[in-house]
Amino acid sequence: MDTGTLVMADVVLQSGVVRAAARRIGRPPATVSVAIRRLEEELAVDLVHRVGARLTLTLEAARLAAPLAELRRLSEALMAPGAADGDRTALAIERAVSLEALRRFAEVARVGSIRRAALRLGIGQPQLTRQLTNLEAALGVRLLDRGAAGCGPTEEGRRVLDVAREIDAVWSHLAGTARQDRQRRINTVRLGSIVPLGQESPIARLLAALLARWTAEARAYRLALTSTTAEILVDQLRSGELDLAVLDTDGRVGGLEGEQFGRSRLAIVGHPGFARGRQPEEILTSEKVAVQSLRSGLRQTVGRVLGEATSPAERTPPNFVEVDSIPVIVNLVVAHRYVSVLPRASLAGIVGDFDILELDPRFDLPLWLVWQPTDPVRRFSRQILSIIADL
Repeated sequence: MDTGTLVMADVVLQSGVVRAAARRIGRPPATVSVAIRRLEEELAVDLVHRVGARLTLTLEAARLAAPLAELRRLSEALMAPGAADGDRTALAIERAVSLEALRRFAEVARVGSIRRAALRLGIGQPQLTRQLTNLEAALGVRLLDRGAAGCGPTEEGRRVLDVAREIDAVWSHLAGTARQDRQRRINTVRLGSIVPLGQESPIARLLAALLARWTAEARAYRLALTSTTAEILVDQLRSGELDLAVLDTDGRVGGLEGEQFGRSRLAIVGHPGFARGRQPEEILTSEKVAVQSLRSGLRQTVGRVLGEATSPAERTPPNFVEVDSIPVIVNLVVAHRYVSVLPRASLAGIVGDFDILELDPRFDLPLWLVWQPTDPVRRFSRQILSIIADL
């Protein structure tokens, strides 16, 4: 890592637009983008979401904003004290120095000898001498007074030394935290799941029991759980963001492996008297219906229930309201006379006055565990399926 990268990255994060940041510091946009990517790789975190030339900071970037701003301030402070603020920014980028060179200068100043410092650092004395000469040239100051008995920092050298030690402390903490986070991610099994349909739903109970059992057995890898729709889960499996996922769709997905471990009986739920002897497809075409989006497996099953009642071009009939929040769907049913299709077992925890029409078993919602086709993940899938079978 070098001071120029730190300064450019902070300018970009402060600006939020690559091209505007590039104009501000007089660098090509490609150079500025490379600085951000390099810092992301070094810290092993995503700092920005890119939408065209516009950037949106991630939560991690917001958390790291203060130490990154401090590193920029310190990097600029290495430059000559008399330079104006704008000039110091430009100089810190133009005369970028590596953090390793600053650490080695600090070691030379500490032991008072280039030869002894080279021995302690495990590098050749000519290499260290050359690096110190380059550092002095970049900063435009003489850092060391050399003599037969050794060397010591000049007045400017002492100023640079104080700043270098501060940079090292801030960067070491930042990079150390990043290494810990990276190791934690490496030692984590990333499990995704469809959103549980309430506290009483089979998925909610299963996932809670799975997490509790996995943690209690003190396995070498911890289990981390996220929830979203089935379509997004498949995309995240394919991109490598997830290792495994619990889906409520047919788990035979190209490029992935999976096994069905259960089924969930579905029911239409709605205001009292909504059924009145009618067939499910008639209810779903005449009532106000709250359903999840087409990204969900549950919604795909609703399409099967409708059968020929809607045309292929009308996948979302006019009487449908799409909501990917189960609590909102439940409130629409209980308080606003909507109907919906939900797992039968998840209805036990709903408070309110409503009727239930259980659907035919052929519409049962399949539950699959799907995973990336790699040997380590296959081992995790067998362990998870074994736990599920015991629950």
